[in-house]
Amino acid sequence: MNGQKQLNHDAFVEYLKAHQSELYRLAYRFTRSRDDTLSILQDAVYHGLSRLQKKKATGDVGLFIRRTLIRECEFYLYRHPVPRPDEEGTATEKAIESMRIGDRTPLILHLYGECDAAQIGLLTGEKTEQAEKRLASAMKRLNSRLPESLRQTRAVPLPEDFDIAVNKALSFPVVAPKKVSIFFYLFLAVVLIFVHTVLLNTVEPYADFSAKVPLFGHLSSALTFRDYDGHRQIGSILDVTSLPIDPDAGTPLERQGKQLVSDRLHSLTEEARLRAEEHYNVWLEEGDDPDAFRPMRVDLRYEITYIGEDAISFHITERENSVYFFEDRFYYNYSIPDGRPLLLSDFLSDPAEQGANAIRNSLPGLSGTVREAIAGVDLSSVIHDQTAFYLDASGEPVLVFPPYSLSDRVSETLAFPLGKQAAPASETP
Repeated sequence: MNGQKQLNHDAFVEYLKAHQSELYRLAYRFTRSRDDTLSILQDAVYHGLSRLQKKKATGDVGLFIRRTLIRECEFYLYRHPVPRPDEEGTATEKAIESMRIGDRTPLILHLYGECDAAQIGLLTGEKTEQAEKRLASAMKRLNSRLPESLRQTRAVPLPEDFDIAVNKALSFPVVAPKKVSIFFYLFLAVVLIFVHTVLLNTVEPYADFSAKVPLFGHLSSALTFRDYDGHRQIGSILDVTSLPIDPDAGTPLERQGKQLVSDRLHSLTEEARLRAEEHYNVWLEEGDDPDAFRPMRVDLRYEITYIGEDAISFHITERENSVYFFEDRFYYNYSIPDGRPLLLSDFLSDPAEQGANAIRNSLPGLSGTVREAIAGVDLSSVIHDQTAFYLDASGEPVLVFPPYSLSDRVSETLAFPLGKQAAPASETP
């Protein structure tokens, strides 16, 4: 297999025994549940042994086991996107669990496993460049929720019956695959192609769905000889709705601003497409019925809060409904002349101190619960150039803190105007 060494059962068991505590702690970071972690570990052992039986395990045994474990952890997240932990989480754990599933794996491997982008790529099967881009995007979103100064970590305790669970997983019988003649597969392929061709040219919904399956759709289109009349309802793995935008309408200033909005909408749509493909591939690998796959639905809404000769400020709200419901809001500020992203330091001489003063001056307008939660927070340390903000109608910056970013006890979004350092807005635009 590409010149790589075939792994054997003894090497698998030896590595598992030597690193079982480390593997348990890694899986626990995904679940924070003792029972779920043990279940994941047992599944990883079983599937790893199954690949050994099928002669599909090659290369480094440690990398093979860890990659198998991480894959099981990701399957778990898709099946249980809402955490069901055994204990109250730290601010860091809550922040990570509030993020989309695609962000959690690189964050856990980087923050708890001390892996760089190259190592994350090896563990997830991605190219280094792709893993680096994915990690940078996830870290940026985490920084907007929880500054590094507020991050916490803690040790993961091992359950008393841990050894028993690992030995039980190793004792599971793995059924060896039966060898089938190649002529049987050739005959089966001919039959399937014949049946597929008949269905393509007799059942319109089947032809619609087949045309949208990645790669397979090209073959299906070539085998479809019948011209169906009327509009086809194409099956899809992604359904994106967005407010219409015409970048060519309006004044030159408005057109430039709308083009920036359009570019961001396109970027978020492309990210959604990649997530939808990932969800669909997991669905197929789990052995589920492709026809029963529920398309991932994404709703994108934008609002321009300020546009002038010097800058544009807008935010995009993304609501995703697939195996779970997820909502996020992204804030964008650009220089109109050159399209450069604007930072707080472009508006304030001392963002940390001026932002902290604005929050302090706004404390009387906050609820008692919120005031108490942020009373002990070092406000200057949580405000930096990556802190989210938008420009209001007068062009003044407004700080925005998503849930749990200002304090792990604040579950609402807070907005603090900086221009006049007035009381915080009751809600973000």
